[in-house]
Order: sequence, then C-alpha cells, then structure tokens
Amino acid sequence: DVDHLVKNPCRKLAIFWFDLMTMDKKEFHQKVAIVTGAGQGIGLEICRQLAARGASVVLNDIEKSLAEEAAHKIQKEQNQANVWTVL
Repeated sequence: DVDHLVKNPCRKLAIFWFDLMTMDKKEFHQKVAIVTGAGQGIGLEICRQLAARGASVVLNDIEKSLAEEAAHKIQKEQNQANVWTVL
C-alpha cells in the first residue's frame, strides 16, 4: 500500500482510481491508451499509471505545451515509457 508515501492528492486519486478499475493490477503491454486532459492533474497521473503498467500512452490536452511537458516528465521518470502527444 503506497497511500502513506503519496503526498500529491492528484497522484493519490489517480492511483486509487486505477487500483479500483484494475483490481488484479493487470498489465497493459501491447495496449494503447489515449488520455485527454493529460497535461496536468488527474489526467497526467493516469498517464503515469498506464505507462508504469506497460501501456503506450497518447497524451492530449487543450494546451499543447502542457501535453508535451507531461510526456517529457513521464519519459524522464520511466525510461522505457512509450508516450506521444497529439492535438
């Protein structure tokens, strides 16, 4: 249980949501996820969780620069992450 280690409320909510939706902690290898509102907040944290579980993630945000920054953050945090941005 990582709840006590997570201080960011958006990250905590995204982890809770992800755990709820994927009770068996299934992996997402060879799956592609498209996340809107991915530049910050819950959208960004959902992208992090998907990438950590092996999904290729397409980030979309109304502000292109936010999506690009988010993709760079995820790529930096998770060396093997497959992330792209799209408008």
